[in-house]
Amino acid sequence: LSYNGQRCTALKLLFVPKDKSQGFASMLAERVENLHVGLPWEKKENPKDGTITYPQITPLPNRDRVDYMQALIQDAVSKGARVMNKNGGMIIGNQDE
Repeated sequence: LSYNGQRCTALKLLFVPKDKSQGFASMLAERVENLHVGLPWEKKENPKDGTITYPQITPLPNRDRVDYMQALIQDAVSKGARVMNKNGGMIIGNQDE
């Protein structure tokens, strides 16, 4: 809970051989789609074994950061990038704050 929104250890730049890039992008998108998104204190119980996990992706701290991320996505797409995961670029939660 100590770094919610204050620190980002996300991957920024990945070097992948060109002949492996499509497979890698698909695999990465699938793994991102399977990450638990939510507020830091929200528990999720695995129905199979009862284990408890907490979100792996938490909200951005304020609307300015959301707008900044949206601008980065739009800029990348305008330069030829593709959003690979089905929820990529979506705003989740209260958009007024």
